[in-house]
Amino acid sequence: MELHLIIIALALALMVGVSLGLLGGGGSILTVPILTYVLGMGPREAIAASLFIQVRPAQSACSATQNRAACAGRAAP
Repeated sequence: MELHLIIIALALALMVGVSLGLLGGGGSILTVPILTYVLGMGPREAIAASLFIQVRPAQSACSATQNRAACAGRAAP
């Protein structure tokens, strides 16, 4: 991958991160077009990468919460 594409992708990723911080959601709607049109990924690969990117922070947030029943998909006692 060329250096200028990496720099553009990092700048766009920073913009996505800031917008997610401000809006609180909707990362896939921004991430998939960046991965597809800027980095040249196929649509299926871009969707899979976007899901992977979003799952890791969600798992970290779940493990950091005190209510582990909500993270496991169970009702709290």
